[in-house]
Amino acid sequence: MKAILIDSYLSSTGSKKNHPYNLSILTKIVNKSIIEHQLERLKKIGILDITIITSKEVYRKCLTGNHCNINLSHANNLSCIEYGGSESSTDIVIMPAGILTNLNVNQLVIKHKYSESKLTCATISKSHSKHENTLFNPFIIKINELNELLQKNQFLDLNALTNNTHLNNEYSMLKKSIIIYNPVSLNDFWQLHMNIVSEENPKIEYNGFPLNDKIWIDVDSQIHPSSKINGTVIIGRNTKIGKGVELNGNVVIGDNVVIDNHARITNSVILKNTYIGPEIEVKSAVVNKNLLYDRIRDSHMTISDNFILGETNKINRYFNKFRVALTG
Repeated sequence: MKAILIDSYLSSTGSKKNHPYNLSILTKIVNKSIIEHQLERLKKIGILDITIITSKEVYRKCLTGNHCNINLSHANNLSCIEYGGSESSTDIVIMPAGILTNLNVNQLVIKHKYSESKLTCATISKSHSKHENTLFNPFIIKINELNELLQKNQFLDLNALTNNTHLNNEYSMLKKSIIIYNPVSLNDFWQLHMNIVSEENPKIEYNGFPLNDKIWIDVDSQIHPSSKINGTVIIGRNTKIGKGVELNGNVVIGDNVVIDNHARITNSVILKNTYIGPEIEVKSAVVNKNLLYDRIRDSHMTISDNFILGETNKINRYFNKFRVALTG
């Protein structure tokens, strides 16, 4: 079985249309890009031959992740994909690349296999999808049927798919409500992270390794032994948690973050390359360097003092110059 992941709402010619449910496939959710989450879900059920339809620039960035044993390929649009010969009878999974969902892809594969349908859609009914197009209803179809639909330019329309005379209405639907997790605002972004860390949907895999059932830490990160963790915490790569730091509730900390001594973080998301100063308290917030979103007040603020909130690399450069001056 093969898979195609479509970046945003593309037509068969590759033109892109704006759609409220699509994020950048490189957006990081719990320290891992959305495309990495998608690839891992497919790999887990044995789908290793995957084509990503996106720009060349985005595709190159997709290749920076760890995709062992996955045969990745790129296409600018659907028309560039040509399968023939013995592959024409192969089933292919079509999924959006820029969303997180609670869809169990394995259940969709099993449904397709045992229904012996030409087409299997991940939706309860045609009207169940808010936008009524297959982009947000992942589906499985045989490659020869896909080629036929592409020729008729009836690929991205759910009604056209299911009513197509070529399919003779031989389709089935996965009878399960599909939830789209769409963090279009910082509040949504914060809430999605809180849901994931508290083990609500969607279920995803974290980078790194577990210290216990409440702490997950990536490589080259350090937690001072005097720090206190009272909750569930996901810590990224090359991150330092200082002396006496308190991490409470659900906390997600990105790569290359420094949380200085005696700071207190509660129910918050700290994005990569962020510095949190000593004795600073952050609660129910999203912090990106010196930018802070306060979820309780639904307000944004910029902190001008880099020693309160700032960029890790700038703070490191300052201290390096200070050390050079001292050693003279």
